[in-house]
Amino acid sequence: MINDILEILQRDARTTPEEISSMLGKSADSVKKAIKKLERDGVILKYKAIVNRELLSPAERCVRALIEVKIMPQKNVGFDRIAERIYRFPEVKSCLLLSGGYDVVFDCVGSTQSVNETLKWTAARGQVIMVGTGHGGSVEVS
Repeated sequence: MINDILEILQRDARTTPEEISSMLGKSADSVKKAIKKLERDGVILKYKAIVNRELLSPAERCVRALIEVKIMPQKNVGFDRIAERIYRFPEVKSCLLLSGGYDVVFDCVGSTQSVNETLKWTAARGQVIMVGTGHGGSVEVS
């Protein structure tokens, strides 16, 4: 029953316990208890909407930027300290360590202004040597 409930909620998180119970031939109370347990145990982390941003006005649309950063490693902490500070920005969705021309890449999603603020903060740090635009270009930082 648990896998069936999870599959239904993954297809449409707004499906009510009553609707799920009808689909599965179980009582609404048992479905509610199962969902609460899944939430409490951390199996269900959150419910989220999938948004078609193409239908929003240009001012409401988000941008995605891959910010590639070359960092001067700090003694005893390497890249960790600067990466952790950048990752605190709500626009930063993931952070990957790289090998090659750049050391770290941050996947940022947000308004153009908020992503630009993240980029400016990153570029202003003394440890950051170069920030790539994700489009083949880069900005030198002294």
